[in-house]
Amino acid sequence: MRLIQAVVAVAVLGLASTSMAQNIALNAGLGYTRILNGDGVNGFGIDVFPGYNLGNGVVPELQLGFHYNSTSAEVLGIESSSTAMTIPIMLGARYELDLGGMIKPFAGAHFGISMGKASGETAGVSFDADMTTDLSFNVGAGANYAIAEGMGLGLGLWYWMILSGSSTEVAGVTIETENGQLLNVGLTFTMAL
Repeated sequence: MRLIQAVVAVAVLGLASTSMAQNIALNAGLGYTRILNGDGVNGFGIDVFPGYNLGNGVVPELQLGFHYNSTSAEVLGIESSSTAMTIPIMLGARYELDLGGMIKPFAGAHFGISMGKASGETAGVSFDADMTTDLSFNVGAGANYAIAEGMGLGLGLWYWMILSGSSTEVAGVTIETENGQLLNVGLTFTMAL
């Protein structure tokens, strides 16, 4: 009798863990990033969004990413270049609309922090700003095409706002940083685990 109880208990636990695991969602994005309030500041970004599918299209998730942007220019014979790295850590949610076909649109929003660091050189003077941590949020939308059961590839577009308003001193000059506005467009990948 104990053997039957043990087998039933293991089967129930196995089914429970399997159904729970099927609700784990992993989304990822890789694409082009542009700082909207900077002249020609382009780069790339990669983000992962682990989450839990509640079964009604709502997926609470965590966003972890790395974005790298750079620019260089020459104005009146003076060369300048700069790079900026941003690491977002945000909580949010995604809504996935199931239309019953191969294409599944989504929309989402996240709120949290973005850690950033900038460096560069202007007229031979280098600067390396301290790491900053600022509040940030994003909103986005896109669509994924089902390539296999529980897997999809698609396109996504995200608008970011980094609420900075910080300042840094470079060679005795204080530089004020305004709120950062970024646009990220790229490939998306989704998988149900």
